[in-house]
Amino acid sequence: MSLAKYKTFASPFAKVFLGAIFTYQVIYWTWLKLEMDESKFEKNQEVAALEKKAKELTNAQK
Repeated sequence: MSLAKYKTFASPFAKVFLGAIFTYQVIYWTWLKLEMDESKFEKNQEVAALEKKAKELTNAQK
């Protein structure tokens, strides 16, 4: 077997492989950002609800 016939596939394989890695990383970072945004939104809602409850309790004590 000669390596010459495999060399013809090296460049296309490298392009596809690097393209797949790049695509995976873009999808991964996008998913991570969406997860962080969702988590931040939920925490902000929880904080707002707790602040509202705290205001109600302080108004009830007056």
